[in-house]
Amino acid sequence: MSCISRDMSARRPDSSILTTQNPASHSIGLNVLTQCVSSHVLSGLCKIAGYEILRHGSSWANYKSILRSGADPRRGGTTTDQSEGRYEIGTHYTTLADGSVKITETKTLKTKISPSAKGSRNHFYVFRDSFLGIGKNGKRTYPWILSTIGKRFGPVIHSYNAYVAEYEKTSKEEAGTLKRIAAFAKGFFTPKIKFIYSLDEVNGDNGKNGLFENDPEYGEEAAYRTSQPLPADRIGLLGLLAHANKKHVIEHVKAHPGRVILGIIQLSCGILFTAVPGLGVIT
Repeated sequence: MSCISRDMSARRPDSSILTTQNPASHSIGLNVLTQCVSSHVLSGLCKIAGYEILRHGSSWANYKSILRSGADPRRGGTTTDQSEGRYEIGTHYTTLADGSVKITETKTLKTKISPSAKGSRNHFYVFRDSFLGIGKNGKRTYPWILSTIGKRFGPVIHSYNAYVAEYEKTSKEEAGTLKRIAAFAKGFFTPKIKFIYSLDEVNGDNGKNGLFENDPEYGEEAAYRTSQPLPADRIGLLGLLAHANKKHVIEHVKAHPGRVILGIIQLSCGILFTAVPGLGVIT
């Protein structure tokens, strides 16, 4: 927690939209309640203010843990390791007091550590936002529509992996087809963690190192990873309101009027969706 606190104090903007920082405002309850607000509200506001939505998918248990304590890169890779585990069946012989031999079946999880799991050790990954699908040369490597689908549904795969891992860890058996279908369904409906950062914070600016680097497991266009803790008060709508810097917002509005207009349109749609009972949750 000390690392997270240092990061929070070092990264806190000089002039945020919310001038008071009340820790209770970032409680799990309030963050969960914001799930009733259409995601288009946050996306629109981020376009207007010049911030990125960096998405992460996991299980409900991990979701609550990250909302409470932030992201801990030291746990990176554990979900991938466990979800790729396979159980090895063996035989154990025990000699009893009467000289007879008791034969029992053993089941051991033999974890298959993939290159992607090794690469994610001590790292926390997030999917890109506005730059998903754009390489180092600034050119788009696949269509915009695929980028939009990727940043929305890419985290679902990681939620699925987390649920498979949890099942195999508790049941001591490999997940079958039905369990994997159930894991995908739960992963699809589990809310995704949305960290809010500006591109300057992501890549570094004015001599400061960026918080993130490109995730090599996704090439150069899809995801970032970080070895630094990410505080919980950077998550979602509350995170944007707490950390949006007035100077940054004004400069962004002047420099990118087209993106601001798109943001206003998306924000307006999001407000309309949220006003319709139940529609805010699914949009």
